[in-house]
This record gives sequence, C-alpha cells and structure tokens, in this order.
Amino acid sequence: MFTANLPSIALLLSYFTTSSLQLSIPVKALEGSTLLNFDDISTEKGSGSIPTPYNRLSFSKFSVIAPKDPYWDGKIADADKDLAVSDPNAIIGSKFGLSATLDGANDAPAIYLNSSVAKKDGIEPWFSLTYLKIKALGAPPPGTSIYILGFEYGSNDYTTFWAASYREMFNPPTLLDSKILGSDWAKLHRVEIWAEYGEEGNDHDFAIDDLGVKFFPTKTKEELHSAELKK
Repeated sequence: MFTANLPSIALLLSYFTTSSLQLSIPVKALEGSTLLNFDDISTEKGSGSIPTPYNRLSFSKFSVIAPKDPYWDGKIADADKDLAVSDPNAIIGSKFGLSATLDGANDAPAIYLNSSVAKKDGIEPWFSLTYLKIKALGAPPPGTSIYILGFEYGSNDYTTFWAASYREMFNPPTLLDSKILGSDWAKLHRVEIWAEYGEEGNDHDFAIDDLGVKFFPTKTKEELHSAELKK
C-alpha cells in the first residue's frame, strides 16, 4: 500500500463550490479534446457494459451505472446519485479486492488506447488525459485514498501519478483538470485508477464521469485533406 502523505479531497474541493462542479465544462479545459460522458450507452436496471472499443479506448474493470434509474431507489444513497455529473450515466470502477499498489497496479481498473483502432483511425498510439470528475461512493471508511497512475507510451511502469485522501463523509464529485493534475498526463498509453482503505488495501468503489481525452493524428490536416481528395 502506498502510504505517502496525501492531500485531502476536502481540501481540493475548496477550489470549487459544490454547485460549480455541476456547471458545464470550461471550454479551455477541453479544447481539442474528446469528452466522454457515457450517456450514449444503453442500460438495463440501471447498469450496463462499456463497449470495446468505446471512443477509441478500452475500459477494464469498469461498468456503466445510471444512478437515477428507479432500480437503484433504496439501493444507493441519495447523496450518491450525483455521481453521474451529466445524466444519465457514469462509470464505476473496482479492483474487486485484488492487490493494486504503486509497485504494480496490474489489477486496478484501467483505461487504455485500443491499438487496432488507433492504427485504423490514423492516430498516434497515445493520448492525453485532460479532465475528469471522480467520486468515492458512500461515506468512505477512514483512510480511503484514490490513486491515478499514468503510463507513458513505451513504458510498463507508471511515469506520473496523482493521489488524495477522502474524509469520512459523502463527497461530491471532484473536478480534476490541468490545474490539479499538472501537465504530465500526456503521451499515455494507459491510465490506472483505484480507491482503497486499510493496511491491506481494501477495495472501495468509485465513479467517473465527463472524462476528457485528447488524441493526436499521425498526419497533418493538409495530409488528411489530400488523402480525402484522392478517395
């Protein structure tokens, strides 16, 4: 288990009021990026599977949830129904009790570029993580922390990470953009995310919505335009 002193989610939220987290995304935060809100994925009884690929990405150990679906009434707390920042859907990740540490989080929920789609679409085999909103479900147990690891293209080890701890309370979704994440989340082929608590690294569910990623074409606009004219 990674035990560094982590900033509190409550501290991060001091930069944003609860209401501001529900506002539309600043244009500058996603300029040139693709916004994934998962709202085009069909659900049954408030849940569903993420297609592979989904907008050029593959998702491991994530599933879709529609928290305001009547199926979830009485099953999840009303305070957790804000996990879908843009209605109706969000995604939930869980490492299902498997070990995930900064020494090798291979069992952690992961988001990675689908290489066959990247080649077919003429984009570089990497992407940038530009924006996301994330929430730990429920009132997290003491010591619950969330970790986000970025793996640069060509590396099997993480090359950048972000982490923070949660207080024992229902927390609104936390906005993470370049101001908080920093500028090192570029040229990634994989991102791993998980939440855990306790000395054994017990799993804790978390939700993500409004995921911003940026792809990079292998050809210039002029080259792409020329290729289209030749078709």
